[in-house]
Amino acid sequence: PQCDNIEGYRKYISELPAHDNPEIFGLHPNADINFGTKEANYILNTIMETQPKQVSISSSSKAGAKTREEVVYERADELLSRIPKTYKDDEVREKIRQRKIEEVIQVLGYKPTEEVDGFTIPLNIFLYQEVSRLNATIKNVRQTLQDLKQAINGEIIMTPELQNALNSVFNEVAPVHWYKDPSGKEIAWYLPSLALWFDGLIQRNSELRDWLTTRRPNAFWMTGFFNPQGFLTATRQEITRRQLARNEKEKWALDDVVLVTSVTEKHDHKNIKASPDGVYIYGLYLEGCAWDKKEGKLCESHPRELFFPLPILNVTAVASKQAEKLYAPKEDIRYFDCPVYKAPKRTDLNYIFTVKLKTTVDPDHWTLRGVALLCSKD
Repeated sequence: PQCDNIEGYRKYISELPAHDNPEIFGLHPNADINFGTKEANYILNTIMETQPKQVSISSSSKAGAKTREEVVYERADELLSRIPKTYKDDEVREKIRQRKIEEVIQVLGYKPTEEVDGFTIPLNIFLYQEVSRLNATIKNVRQTLQDLKQAINGEIIMTPELQNALNSVFNEVAPVHWYKDPSGKEIAWYLPSLALWFDGLIQRNSELRDWLTTRRPNAFWMTGFFNPQGFLTATRQEITRRQLARNEKEKWALDDVVLVTSVTEKHDHKNIKASPDGVYIYGLYLEGCAWDKKEGKLCESHPRELFFPLPILNVTAVASKQAEKLYAPKEDIRYFDCPVYKAPKRTDLNYIFTVKLKTTVDPDHWTLRGVALLCSKD
C-alpha cells in the first residue's frame, strides 16, 4: 500500500478479505468447500461428544422416549441379524487348494499337466490372509454385540470397553476396538458412522466370499482389502511367473519388476472381462482434479464437485527399463505421479502406491492442487 503513516496501513489491512482465496496457494476453489465441510463436521462431532452420557429412567419415561440402553439393545439386535457368518478355516483352506481349472489356466498362462495346489498361487495366499482377517473382525463385532445385550440385561459386568461400545453404538459410530487394537494399531477400516462401517463389513464379506466360493473376480475392489499393498505384491509375483512361462529366454528378476498402470475407458466392473496382462481395479476417486474421458488425461475439477470417480484402472508389471521407456515424456504428454491412499487422511500409514496419470500441463500444477487418488471418500 502507498501509505506514509500507521493508520493507513491499519486501514488497508482491515479491508483485506477475512479468508484467503485457495487459488493463492495453487488450490482449486473447491478446496474452500472441503475446508468448510471438515470444520462443520469437527464442530458437530464436538457437540455430540459433550452431550450427557446418562439419561435417568424417570426422565425418559416421562418424555415417553426409550432409554439409552433400550436404544442400544434394539440396535445390537438389528446388527446381529445382519452380521455375516464366520468362516471355518478348514473349509477355506480346502476351497483355496482346489480352484477351478479355468482360473488356474488364466493365472498360469497355460494348461498344467498336473493338479495345481491353490496355495502355490500368490493371490490365493493373499485371499486366505484377507479371509482370516475378515473372520477375526466378524467374531470381534459379534462378541461385542452379544456382550452388550448381556451387560444391559445385567447378566455380565459392564466393563469400560463395553461402556465405550455402548456410547459409540448410541452415537451411531463404530466402537474403536473394532478397528484398532489396544496398542492403537489399525486392525480394520475406519468410517465416520456405524451404518457406513457395518455396510462396509457386509460388502467386504460379499466380495471375499464370492471370490472364495466361485472364482477370481474380473475386477477387484481394492478399497475392501485389509492389506492392499499385499495385493499389489502378489499381482507383481503372478505376472513375473506368467512372463517366465511365456518366454523362458527373457527372465525377469522380481526385484527388477515394477508396477505400471493405465486408465481404461470402462466404468462397469460387473460386465468386464479379466485383464489379459494384469488386474483391473475399480472404486478409486480423484480428489483435487477430474478426468477427461475423451482425451484420457487429468483436467480441472468441476465446480462444487470434490471427488471424481476414476474409470477402471488396469495394473500390470514390466521390467524397470521398459517402464522408463513407457513413461518417457512424448511431445506434450507428461505423467503426474499420483499417490493412492486408503482414506482421505493422507498419512504414510494410508499410502498404498503411486499411479502415473497423463497430463498436458506441468505435473507440478497438480502437486499444488493437492491431487490424489482415494479408495474411500468418507
